[in-house]
Amino acid sequence: MKQIREVPLKSLAEQLRLPIHVRDTFTGWKPHNDINLIIAVSFGLFVPPRLLNSANFRGPAPLHHTLLQRCTHTGVTLQTLHHKTFDHGTVLSQTRPPGIPIPKDCTLQGLHDILTPIAANMLVDGLRRGLHLPPLKDVGWKPTEEEQEMLCHAPKLAKRDSQINWSTWSADDIVLRQRVLGSLWSMALADRERRKSMRLILENVESVKRPADVERWIQTYFERQKSGSQHKRGELDEKQAVEENQKLGIKVIDWLWHPKHTSAEDIMNAQDTRLAYFEEKDGSILIPIPKGGCLKVPTIKVEGSSSKSAAKAISSNFGFIEKD
Repeated sequence: MKQIREVPLKSLAEQLRLPIHVRDTFTGWKPHNDINLIIAVSFGLFVPPRLLNSANFRGPAPLHHTLLQRCTHTGVTLQTLHHKTFDHGTVLSQTRPPGIPIPKDCTLQGLHDILTPIAANMLVDGLRRGLHLPPLKDVGWKPTEEEQEMLCHAPKLAKRDSQINWSTWSADDIVLRQRVLGSLWSMALADRERRKSMRLILENVESVKRPADVERWIQTYFERQKSGSQHKRGELDEKQAVEENQKLGIKVIDWLWHPKHTSAEDIMNAQDTRLAYFEEKDGSILIPIPKGGCLKVPTIKVEGSSSKSAAKAISSNFGFIEKD
């Protein structure tokens, strides 16, 4: 269910008794009063040419991707709106290199709070200096052809981007995604016959140092998998690993990752990653990650249920000891 939240700008406009227009499209809409300035911030809609008759500004910041790409610096740009293409207006003002440093382990809200006053001051300063008045002067950074190829598009993020990819992400990658996107989720097989899967929301995950017993298990299990990569699935190396798990009582979960254009219910086309986990005394679980690190999961919310300790949440339907 979608939740509509009031933005602070609307509250301020109401206090100042300014007219408010709520639109999901500009089609057929004409403003009642003359407009000589339009300021768009992370707006997401093209403003049609008929409204672009004066200086206009667009300042969306792809903060999510800045953090996900582990950038050490970022910046703010003041630019005009382009009537056909996002982020292709004339750059009127811009942060100078090397940019604004991003603190270690910065959250999305933290980065937003750092950049907001800088962006606001740049906008006010630009208006006072008349940067929006013709003839416009483009002061933006001009990338070389090689730099142009290295630029990354920052597309809109969807719910699917919070899905954990167990085979390609490290524990640090998973924690970074959580810091930027919030709680992450994954589908997991809920029965051994591969007929049913359920969505699990992993809450407040941490990247932790592997305990000694987990480290010993990894040395025998993961290394054996690497040495047996030349063998087909089901041959001796994997069989030995399964036997060792049985002897130690190690439980595993079949996590599923769904590529784009597949539904969460499509088990056949999902990528299955079987991972062992270790229960802790506090009810959390530790999951050694193939790409590096160890993930601590304190609580899990199974679809249709409330949040529970991770060990309890997965005990009945998901965790099992491998059999031959």
